[in-house]
Amino acid sequence: MDTRVNFGTGFARRMSGRRTVYRDLLRRTPFGVNFAIVGIENQEEIDYARPLRIMCYDAGEYERQASRIRKEVRKKHKGLSQGEYLYGFKKNSRLPPTVTFVLYYGENVSGIKGMDRG
Repeated sequence: MDTRVNFGTGFARRMSGRRTVYRDLLRRTPFGVNFAIVGIENQEEIDYARPLRIMCYDAGEYERQASRIRKEVRKKHKGLSQGEYLYGFKKNSRLPPTVTFVLYYGENVSGIKGMDRG
């Protein structure tokens, strides 16, 4: 049985309520007894702002996870401390780690350290 869940190619996300951004691929993959969220980005041209965009994608994914956890915690508000209800996280609330890999297909490798094609 395949335990990976494909959230879909071209997965759209609202970032900071301002705009919609798209990921090439986002998967929930098994990581030991837990799960990790893995994003794949394809790139043919050098994009020096890519690290900033990747950080925004990952931050948006963490915010999506946190929002889902907050809704679940506040639904079951019986027995919560004031802080748990206020912030929407219990002591045992966990966010799965998120990591993004960039697959670069271009010929020009300037700006990429450690890529010696000698």
